[in-house]
This record gives sequence, structure tokens and C-alpha cells, in this order.
Amino acid sequence: MSTRIARLLSYSGIASLLVTGCSRGASPSVAAGQLLYAESGCGSCHGKAGDGRGPIASTLDPAPTDLRHGMAFKSSFDEVSLAEMLATGIATHNHPADATVDAHHNQGMPPFPHLSDTERRSLALYVMSLNTDPR
Repeated sequence: MSTRIARLLSYSGIASLLVTGCSRGASPSVAAGQLLYAESGCGSCHGKAGDGRGPIASTLDPAPTDLRHGMAFKSSFDEVSLAEMLATGIATHNHPADATVDAHHNQGMPPFPHLSDTERRSLALYVMSLNTDPR
């Protein structure tokens, strides 16, 4: 193998490692969360502005949370807690735990386990950015 080819392979290997390393280390961000909010259908329940008035909100019991009010959350209103809630969803248990009842009907909010931890943390940061409650 010529020195030139060996050098090219070495440079391409380094470039590949840099690209792979950068994509793995992506940090959660509000901007990424905003995109995920739109792509994941959050607005269909919580509304485009997070006000809890999405197109299907009136059909849901309980009504979706107004994401603009951090004090409305039963659990902590921080990045880690919100990301965990997105992973597990919120069970309401409005219906008896019964094999004939679709499990989805026991969800106040479905889980989003298909999202990565970074994606859920980005969504959490976006939801936190909507908060209008005084600190």
C-alpha cells in the first residue's frame, strides 16, 4: 500500500471518529425539544402553545395539563423528573384494571419510551421554557 493511500485512510478514520463522537455526545436543548414537541404530536393534546387546548383535548379525561404552569405538575418540575415522566407516561386509573379495558385508556398521558434519554430531556427543557409562573 502506498504512503498516500495509507495517509488518506488514516485521515478518513479520524474524520469518521470525530463525526461519530460528536453525534453521540449531543446535549439536550430547548430547540431540539421544540422540534420533538411538534414531531411527537404533543400539541394534539397540550396545544401548539402548551396551553392544554389541543385539538383533541376536549375528548380527554382528565384534561391535558397546561404546560405553561409549572405549579400544575404533581411531580417535580425539573428536567430529570419531566424526562422520567415522558419515559413512563402518567397512569390515571380512571377505569378498573381489567383485561377487557384497553391499557391506553388507563393513561392520562402515554409513555414515550421510543425517545432517547437526550430527546426526553430536550422535551423536558422545552416544556420548562413554556413556564410562565413567577419564580
